[in-house]
Amino acid sequence: MIRLAAFLSLIAAPLSADPFMTQDQCDGAWQRSVALTFGAIPSRWTSDALKAEREAAEGVTSELTADGWCAIVAQGKGLEDANFARLAWRAKDIDGFIDSNGVPSRVEVQFWGVRLEQAVDYEIFVAVQHVPDEGQLVIDNLMITSTDDANITASGVIGGAFFRDIGMAGMSLGGLHLDRLSVVADVTPDLVADLAPDLTGPMLKKAISQLSFIQMDQASQREVIHFADDLPELRGTLRFDFRSERGLGMMQFGMAQSREGADAVAFALSGATVAVDWQPR
Repeated sequence: MIRLAAFLSLIAAPLSADPFMTQDQCDGAWQRSVALTFGAIPSRWTSDALKAEREAAEGVTSELTADGWCAIVAQGKGLEDANFARLAWRAKDIDGFIDSNGVPSRVEVQFWGVRLEQAVDYEIFVAVQHVPDEGQLVIDNLMITSTDDANITASGVIGGAFFRDIGMAGMSLGGLHLDRLSVVADVTPDLVADLAPDLTGPMLKKAISQLSFIQMDQASQREVIHFADDLPELRGTLRFDFRSERGLGMMQFGMAQSREGADAVAFALSGATVAVDWQPR
């Protein structure tokens, strides 16, 4: 079920002042999302289990909060396996999405009680704004906090988003590319275990040595080595900044398929710059 909520944030564009929702908008947008999510699955993959999952999703109900958010509590039919306790969302210009002739200009989504592998609960907030004239999905704000004091804040820009309706959005997915991403994270061992359970120091050092074609100054390279040395018991603040002239996406990696190994990755990531700072506690 979380993939349906994730879809709402995918088509998003962050919200302005007070975009109060109505109950009809909450219900209509959810049902439209369900239809799009399951309608995108090829009929040859349809099974009784998938049909049951769709019926359960269609039965999920939203509650309009006093401050204008559409809220869903992970209890009851259709949400038995959800890995969150509650979600709430709101969107600007949602009616076009419901009527199949537009996409929201902004979406904000919140999750509470997200549980991954570790005995840690996360709260997540994301706000995304769609700027079709610039072909951008702007991640205004991504915040993740946890019960073990891990925190992540991020912002960024995804290019290639020139679509103005859901049909165009589906055809444009392959052309989306990450242009900028900035992240500040207060890291804990549980956060690493949840988000990168297989990451090891030697693996990270080897990757950095093979990705020398990414423009990373010596200071940032040293910070990555220090970060790798502290794995897996990481406690500290990580700052990460990514910039790419061509963008990083499916199209870039597709164009690199004619090459092999490190050459393919080098081609896909050419023009990218990365800055890293690691401050252990």
